[in-house]
Amino acid sequence: MAVPLIKRIRRFLFARKVGRLRFGALASPDSFSGALAAGQDGLAAHYTTEFLAARAALLRGRILVAGALPVALPDAQVTRIGVAELDQGGLPGEDYDGAVLVDVLGQVDDPHEGLRRVVAACRPGALLLATLPGVVRAEPGFEDTHQWRFTQHLAKLMFEAVAPPASVRVTAHGNVLAAVACAAGSPATALSRAQRDRHDAPYPLVIGVQAAR
Repeated sequence: MAVPLIKRIRRFLFARKVGRLRFGALASPDSFSGALAAGQDGLAAHYTTEFLAARAALLRGRILVAGALPVALPDAQVTRIGVAELDQGGLPGEDYDGAVLVDVLGQVDDPHEGLRRVVAACRPGALLLATLPGVVRAEPGFEDTHQWRFTQHLAKLMFEAVAPPASVRVTAHGNVLAAVACAAGSPATALSRAQRDRHDAPYPLVIGVQAAR
């Protein structure tokens, strides 16, 4: 039975529209400024601090640290190194009880070789913690210092090449909403805890790795 013309017109006029997104402020070319106000922490910094704070108590003894460590290590004797030392192999001493690499593997010329140098300076069984940059970052100056970005799979392969595979634990931190907010330069406080804590594997802002030498 044919549908009367008037009904067809009404269905067309009042049909629910699907497949359309309202981008709001993100439609503006100026939305993605990548600028954080002074004193504000970005979402990537939030995830980095969260990952390291949950594991800081595991670090004891002589610890080799590369990068800006956002948490305290009260039970450790910390030796700090920079990107240049990772690149050139000039690490101070050996037989460290652990190592923490905070984003620096994204800044060196050869992250695989830099990681091998750090591991070689640690004693067997030493705890290794690292954070690596993921899909997007908006902090000022990021594009001038970072050469590499990572996925969970690549991080796993890198650390399994220098540590027993069974000891390597890789976690992704972030989600699609956090990635958009981060690209727009929004502070961590722009999202609720529930919004920050949701994890989407395809959108990692920070890759966290825990391993044992």
